Amino acid sequence: MKKHFNISISNPCAEKFENFTPTNNGGFCQSCQKNVIDFTNMSDTEIVRYFKSNSTKTCGRFSSKQLRTYENPSKQFRFPDIGFLKTGFLGLSLMLLSKPLTANENNKLKSKIELIQSNNLEIKSTVDCSEQEFIVYGIVKDNSGEGIPAVNVLIKGTSRGTVTDIEGKFELSGVKEGDVLVFSTVGYLSSERKIDNPSNSSSIEIEIKEMEYDITGEVDVNMVYESKASFWDRVKNLF
Repeated sequence: MKKHFNISISNPCAEKFENFTPTNNGGFCQSCQKNVIDFTNMSDTEIVRYFKSNSTKTCGRFSSKQLRTYENPSKQFRFPDIGFLKTGFLGLSLMLLSKPLTANENNKLKSKIELIQSNNLEIKSTVDCSEQEFIVYGIVKDNSGEGIPAVNVLIKGTSRGTVTDIEGKFELSGVKEGDVLVFSTVGYLSSERKIDNPSNSSSIEIEIKEMEYDITGEVDVNMVYESKASFWDRVKNLF
């Protein structure tokens, strides 16, 4: 299980950092009588190291792109690199995939395909695509290609929506042709995408741009957990 943490500032300070009294690691705010650490020139590694070793409340100055989710490195279990085990799994998979169909199974398969084709023809003749609802899948990325978590995805003019997961991926049902999806989150400019010619396999990729500004205030640190990989996910890592 990977452990991540998200840093944000829910109540930005109204005072200007430029007016603070300089200190070794930032500036002192006379208004709230606190030392404000300047994180704007720190790397991701330095930010992770700081919050991993400091559990007390922190006031900080960040660029907007730094207020996001970070991965807290942890040791992960790895299967040993056993060549014959990999070969055995691969051979078994090929045997299962290459097993010939019997005549009876082949006839059943043909009947099933014909039935599906027939049903598809009936649906095409009776369903109005403009009123049909679909499930749309997608991912929201920043300008570096990284997925953005906690992005609100809303069907414009409705209250129906969802939120992206830790990898920036989302799944939204009830989408109709012509609907406009609105993407928004703290620190980024909102973006819209009109859905044309949707289907239940529709997949879209959205890039939203960061707002460039500095934010100062008390830092909120929230842990985010990723579900544990299943046994089969770990087996797939062998290959």
